[in-house]
Amino acid sequence: MAPIPQKAEQLEQAFAAFNRMSGQLEESYRDLEQQVASLTTELAHARSIGLIEIAEKERLANRLARLHELLPAAVIVVNGDGEITDCNPVATDMLGSALLGQQWDAVQTQSLCSSTDDAQLLTLNDGRIVQKLVQALDDEPGWLVLLVDISREIALQEATARNDRLAAMGEMAASLAHQIRTPLATAILYASQMNSSAMQEQDRGRFTDRMMERLRHIETMINDMLQFSRIGRYQAEKTPVAVFFEKLAIALEADINRYQASIRFECEQPDAVIVGNADALQSALMNLITNAMQAVPEKAEVSLSYRTGKQGQYSLVVSDNGPGIAQEIINKIFNPFYTTRSDGTGLGLAVVESIVHAHGGTVHCESAPDQGCVFTLSMPHINEAGVLNDTENDMHACNTVTNRRDP
Repeated sequence: MAPIPQKAEQLEQAFAAFNRMSGQLEESYRDLEQQVASLTTELAHARSIGLIEIAEKERLANRLARLHELLPAAVIVVNGDGEITDCNPVATDMLGSALLGQQWDAVQTQSLCSSTDDAQLLTLNDGRIVQKLVQALDDEPGWLVLLVDISREIALQEATARNDRLAAMGEMAASLAHQIRTPLATAILYASQMNSSAMQEQDRGRFTDRMMERLRHIETMINDMLQFSRIGRYQAEKTPVAVFFEKLAIALEADINRYQASIRFECEQPDAVIVGNADALQSALMNLITNAMQAVPEKAEVSLSYRTGKQGQYSLVVSDNGPGIAQEIINKIFNPFYTTRSDGTGLGLAVVESIVHAHGGTVHCESAPDQGCVFTLSMPHINEAGVLNDTENDMHACNTVTNRRDP
């Protein structure tokens, strides 16, 4: 009978193990239920977010489609085979109907032509000018073509350029009038002496020659100004400095006597030449020298120097013993119509700057109150063909000529 208790004990152990396993299974089932519930919640949340994103993408797609239709430029989608797969109404209006399915190259050949050197600017059959922009597609073979109608912008640019030219012509006319005034006054002065009964025939002939020289100078000046207004540059020519200074002294003779001025001409080398338009440069220098004499009504001392520099450049330097210019206005003196004199036009120095710039040079002023002014015209040394001469000129001893006219 001993084995019976042993079997009972084994059954108890088996039931105990079964109870433990049942508890574990029950606990695992509860954990599984919680995980299923959590996953269900997350799935529902993800589904809700996905629906929101889908709705947002649909709204964005609708907005893009609307913009695609309302965009004032032509939008054309071309696939990798060169076939038009999509376009907006503006593209249809520009290039014609039934664009879908056509080859883009054929449409370009039929509806667009180039009228300029710019490959992006094209002309439609109806005369409108469009700008073509091409961008490759990122996610698929092909490209996006954008045609923007810029006819109105070009018309506005042409109108603005025309107005600018008219304004420049007006300013040029005012400048020319200012430039003509000095030689014209000299010619009138000589002409007024012609009626004097006491004048000898020899003097009358000399006055006639000088009056005609001033009138020819005015004619040349007008021609030069017209040429400058057309091309913006003067034709280069060579003039010996001695001849240039002599003609300038003759042109200034009347003002030298009027203001009892002393003019000193200096040159670094006897065989130096002025490269540029001699009459135009003389006009610029006459403006500077006349301004100096007007600033010092009596006993003005003016110096005009020719100097060579590096890289074949040369400079014309005008200095005086005048009252100078205050630093706060020295940057304004070359502005058109800016003047500190009640009888000034404000165009003299502006004309000087325009003449120098037309020769490819620069003009610079150094001054201080009661210390006079120094105007430096830095000019490129070019030959008749307009080629820069990069040969450096050696510095030579100065030859000095003093030109003084007493009353």
